[in-house]
Amino acid sequence: MPDPEVAPPDHFFQDQQAIRHLRHYLPLGMREVRIAVGFFTVRGYSYIRSYLQAPRVAILAGTEEQTKGKVRAAIINDVLRDLRTGLNEHNRTAAKDLVDRLAGGQLRIIDARALRHHAKLYIIDAQVVLAGSFNLTGYGLREQVEQGSVIRDAEAIAKYTRE
Repeated sequence: MPDPEVAPPDHFFQDQQAIRHLRHYLPLGMREVRIAVGFFTVRGYSYIRSYLQAPRVAILAGTEEQTKGKVRAAIINDVLRDLRTGLNEHNRTAAKDLVDRLAGGQLRIIDARALRHHAKLYIIDAQVVLAGSFNLTGYGLREQVEQGSVIRDAEAIAKYTRE
């Protein structure tokens, strides 16, 4: 677990920082973590799953597919492929964990394509928000140069949570 005394900077624009920030802040979520992203993959989930301690996690996700059925099918197909193939044991373990959390009611994946949002938000117990350009994908969390900011202002967090 990350050292809670050594917080990463409040703003970043570089690679590897999105995962560093998530791994620092996600364990602080003791009640609920809400994630709103355009893209979600099992690989992205695999990088944060052990840091998600909150009993309730909601992931609002979309894909390039436009209809609700296609978004859901795309996510299900990704999970099933990772469970079936086992090409990447890390992803296979993450896919099984994802299915277990879904079945146990600890995790919800919500089709957010109809909301037309483009923001990437990680709301942790309505106490802190990570906002930036990073999707919940392996590429977005580890490989791509991404921008992010830590928001602690109570009014701003309340607005993000409501919207």
